[in-house]
Amino acid sequence: MLTDDLFRRVLMEPVLTGNADALMAVSGYAAAGMADRHLKMLHEMGGRIDLNVIVGMPKKDGIEWAQHVALNKIVEQGAFGSSMACNYVVRGNPVHAKTYVWLRDNEPVSAFAGSANYTLTGFSRSQIEAMDAVDPTAAYQFYNDCLRNSASCDAIDIEDMVAITETRTLNDNPQADPEGEFVTLSLLSTRSGDTHEKAGLNWGQREDRNRNQAYIPVPRAVQLSGFFPEIGEQFTVLTDDGDSFIFVRAQQNGKALHTTIDNSQMGEYIRTRIGVRSGEYVTRQHLAEYGRTDITFTKIDEETYILDFRPNFGPGEDAEL
Repeated sequence: MLTDDLFRRVLMEPVLTGNADALMAVSGYAAAGMADRHLKMLHEMGGRIDLNVIVGMPKKDGIEWAQHVALNKIVEQGAFGSSMACNYVVRGNPVHAKTYVWLRDNEPVSAFAGSANYTLTGFSRSQIEAMDAVDPTAAYQFYNDCLRNSASCDAIDIEDMVAITETRTLNDNPQADPEGEFVTLSLLSTRSGDTHEKAGLNWGQREDRNRNQAYIPVPRAVQLSGFFPEIGEQFTVLTDDGDSFIFVRAQQNGKALHTTIDNSQMGEYIRTRIGVRSGEYVTRQHLAEYGRTDITFTKIDEETYILDFRPNFGPGEDAEL
């Protein structure tokens, strides 16, 4: 039985040893941030796979909108040179099992079953999970049985087959946060009161860089608060206008939040929302005219957050720092 270093032993080694090229997973629950982390780490080590995940419990519990949107985005765009397919069990009994079957040239070569969901929590060191090697042929048959009772997460009528549960409603006027459920991060420099010249939203404003590259500064107090995951741990972010990204804390002491697959995604997103050209230098005036010089993150759970960038001041008015 395996109880330690499950991420490496179950999800990495079969690829890195050259023994597998596709993963067929059945998991009661799954998270987009987990898929992003998994595929990113494989990419960094020279691996790529065809990832196929069946989520077993949406028929009973539904699936949260933020995760549904983020999973669909990875399915549509892929990540780090790998491809992903995602299905939800929609017929028969809900599936709470966790089974991971590795294929090579479409044939099952190894498999694991146990307690670990395909989530960051399931494969973290924060709790004890157990997995064991099982017969790959039998496990692959189980995967295919589940597949027959499932539908693609991006099916046109998927919302008629499973409940897409609402993500927590955004606070329309957050003034205080006694329970630590949200933080508001300024997009301006505390020194100049303007946007950063070659950091923050303008991180890419230098030679030989994608000028949309950007990050959101995290002040020291928030770095130490435990509000965001640890440095390097991916998490799913759903935006107030229905987009989604996978974020990570990076740089010294985790002082920067940026998107993982391409750190220009967030810069391009912000520029589109405030109405400036792709790659353009962002000024305080641009943000003030849009009506917002900060961004609020609301914590839904350890792997899911909402980004609120709705204008809360009229056009041409400035926001308080």
